[in-house]
Amino acid sequence: FFSLFGSAFLYLLGAYLLGYSAIGQPFILLLPFSLSGCVKAQPSGNNNDKNYSNSSHLLTMVSGANNVCVSDSGIYHTELGDGGNYSIIYYIDSDTLKEIPLCSSAGCKHEDDTCTAYITDSNPYIFASRTDDKIFIIQKTFLDGGYTTSIYSMTENGSDRKEIYKLNNGESFSLSGVIAQYDDLIYIIKDVFSDGEMTEVLVRIDYKNHTATEVCRFPENSKIIGADDDNLYICTEYFVGANRTTITKFNVKNNEEQRITIFNTGNRSYFYSEGKVYRIESTEEFAVEEVNLNDGSCNVVYTNPNYKSDWSFSVLNTVDNYIIMSYVGTDTKIKHLAYDAENQNIYDLTLKITGDDQREAFVTILACTDDYYYVSMKSTLKEGLFMGNDGNYYTGNYTVLEKRLIAKNDYFNNIENYKVINTET
Repeated sequence: FFSLFGSAFLYLLGAYLLGYSAIGQPFILLLPFSLSGCVKAQPSGNNNDKNYSNSSHLLTMVSGANNVCVSDSGIYHTELGDGGNYSIIYYIDSDTLKEIPLCSSAGCKHEDDTCTAYITDSNPYIFASRTDDKIFIIQKTFLDGGYTTSIYSMTENGSDRKEIYKLNNGESFSLSGVIAQYDDLIYIIKDVFSDGEMTEVLVRIDYKNHTATEVCRFPENSKIIGADDDNLYICTEYFVGANRTTITKFNVKNNEEQRITIFNTGNRSYFYSEGKVYRIESTEEFAVEEVNLNDGSCNVVYTNPNYKSDWSFSVLNTVDNYIIMSYVGTDTKIKHLAYDAENQNIYDLTLKITGDDQREAFVTILACTDDYYYVSMKSTLKEGLFMGNDGNYYTGNYTVLEKRLIAKNDYFNNIENYKVINTET
């Protein structure tokens, strides 16, 4: 029943399980890079220290929106309330790592909408502006057996919560869940279902004036993969007909679209880094290609003869110019690596966590601060009450993830040196 970007978020939190053969589309087989053991990863810092005024940028990770975000004042995340049919917003001070509900009312139980930390949705998403003090929430509201989906803005202390955009019937937010910003405007892709077909629409929302404009349309399977200066980069994958991908460079100032179609010979994955779009395609030799957005040609910029396979692989995320990928090893277990797009190195990612079911899982990056990654750790299963799309409540299990911080260098060099969040009240 999960709404909005549920599929993408659950994939991030649950589908990284190790120790099992890949199911569905195969991943590429990658062998250890000869330099990864002697070259240490040195992340160049995330985008929090950049000037975002008059420049397009992403408000979410490329993996999509989730239940945590970072602002200049600290870290915000949502957790299911007791019973599982609502959520609570928590604030974590970046210096003390002290976690508290986003509520200043003494004695408040955080159980209804009189509380600034309360959200009626059990699966909301949260993201923060980079140009002012606004925090945004995407949530469902159930009415008469159905529900509506809206985006709300609020201040960093949880006050002044206002609805800034509401979806119409037959619409939902794209599962990709990537959100961009330019000044007081946010950009998000929504799915519009009509006559049995789905079209994806890029929406521009003025969150101060509470107005919205549909600026352009795309086929199904489109997502924002990057942003810079006046531009957004949208990738459209076609899974019917010719094996092809379309990259659209959209100018946020004049609404001009530059679209180029690239034909692929195998399974492919595209990513954006520092003003350029790249492709990784399953070939006999691991290769990264830069895409020419004028004619669609692809020029090889990095190869590694030690990485050979006929299998495909998947780009999961992009952080600090590191491209996080998953692949299947010779032992048929899912593994992970990071490609350093700036320095052209590859690093194995071996940090793992163990859940209540004793299965190992990948340590997933959920958000970035200037010096640390906010990551998921051990998972615990709990039973709760959930509201379905029909407005009725159902009993089910949900996962609670322990979160910690880890220095960026430690993450990419597989050093288990975590900072624990102080959750004591």
